[in-house]
Amino acid sequence: MKNFWLTIKNWFRYITKSNKLGKFKPSKNQVEEHDFTIFTDEDITNLYHKGFLWGKYHPDKKWAYFDGDFYKLDNEKGLSVIVKYEPRTYDNMLMPYGNCVLRTKESYKYGYFEASIKLPKEKNTWPAFWMTGIDSWPPEIDILEAYNRDGSYKKNKKLQTNIHYKLPNECKDKHITGKDHPIPNNVDENYNLYGVLWTKDEISFYYNRHLVRTVTDKEQLATFNQPLEIIISTGLIDNTGDKNVHSEMYIKSLDIWQ
Repeated sequence: MKNFWLTIKNWFRYITKSNKLGKFKPSKNQVEEHDFTIFTDEDITNLYHKGFLWGKYHPDKKWAYFDGDFYKLDNEKGLSVIVKYEPRTYDNMLMPYGNCVLRTKESYKYGYFEASIKLPKEKNTWPAFWMTGIDSWPPEIDILEAYNRDGSYKKNKKLQTNIHYKLPNECKDKHITGKDHPIPNNVDENYNLYGVLWTKDEISFYYNRHLVRTVTDKEQLATFNQPLEIIISTGLIDNTGDKNVHSEMYIKSLDIWQ
């Protein structure tokens, strides 16, 4: 019921008050500040892994591969992670699209994690800012998972938060609870703040420092009693065969409080 009223409140706010920041402030100490407007390639190499350890492509999407070098740095726009048409062959399969995946070399247990992000304009894009386990999956916290199926985030109402978890005493079953959220204005033209407060007792999501969702179920939270890495990625929803694909998600900063 609490999340229902949060949704109503946030719909009203975004319709009437645009993107004015909320009053939430992290109570812990800021331990890391990744200002991508001043980052160099060396900073990316020192702080981030490129791609995934478990493979070059997702087994359910054998038309797209992961490449951590599909990024750019800019003094104004910050870090851009790119998905584009650039065919390559892996395991004797020709894959037309490559998408960027960057993972923090550091892992974290509890804290507040926030990024300033401008989403891609192009349709069929699937940008994400998320956290996952180092040695196992689940757990996973999707701070922002966006779906721009036909060129309009607002039309499809597709900014999501998700948690992936196992329940206690389960060996194989995996669960997900997701929620669509009100769309801040001009998410593909302006930078917005997307954050999560993760403690032993809650996982609470904040968009522009406004609370949009909170999870307090102890059985769901039990999975998250371990360090997680932070991932910035972008991809495609479907294989359309479009050879003109080139899409970028921009991240100005990634900040961590613990």
